Amino acid sequence: MILPLLVSLIYGDGDTRGFLYTMIPAGIIGFALMKVKQKQGRMSSRDGYFIVAAAWIIISLIGAMPLYINGGFPTYWNALFEIVSEVQCLKSIPGIGVVYAAGIVAEIGQIERFENEAQLAKYCGLYWKKNQSGNFESERTPMTRTGNQYLRYYMVEAANSIRRHEDSYRLYYQKKYDEVPKFKHKRALVLTARKFVRLVDTLLRNRQLYTPERSV
Repeated sequence: MILPLLVSLIYGDGDTRGFLYTMIPAGIIGFALMKVKQKQGRMSSRDGYFIVAAAWIIISLIGAMPLYINGGFPTYWNALFEIVSEVQCLKSIPGIGVVYAAGIVAEIGQIERFENEAQLAKYCGLYWKKNQSGNFESERTPMTRTGNQYLRYYMVEAANSIRRHEDSYRLYYQKKYDEVPKFKHKRALVLTARKFVRLVDTLLRNRQLYTPERSV
């Protein structure tokens, strides 16, 4: 929550209080988890399922807090339902699990605070200056280093996963990979993540599940 708090302070969007108050329970839970001693030996499948389920519940509970505190919803339960429904929207994408979906939703907050997908991409740090090519005509064209680094991480990692499960993203990645002789994977993955931003914006804004025919 530290980075969203700093971004909110810089842009003065009025969400500072929600992020600040949410840091308290998040910090307490994080500190408690650090004190838990890891069991010796391999983790069982049952333990793995429990951890994933618990992480989803905790992320949803914490992620709903800024939405409610900042006045976006009349009750906390309305905000929680919004978080859970948005996670389900992203989980409908092949290759996107609860960790990526919940992380993206928690970092974005309310999608309506972005006028369009270009603003969301800028918030992610997945955009290029106006005098640069979004198509990466040169393999040395730098990407901006501003934005929410945690959201950018989720977007890039999620894009790397979806390209392994969805043909349209696999073909897009391969096309960008073959366009330049250097930095092939890094360049192709970042551009695939930028494409993924458009999909995330569409699904969250329209509250719809993913279908290949509607992919963007």
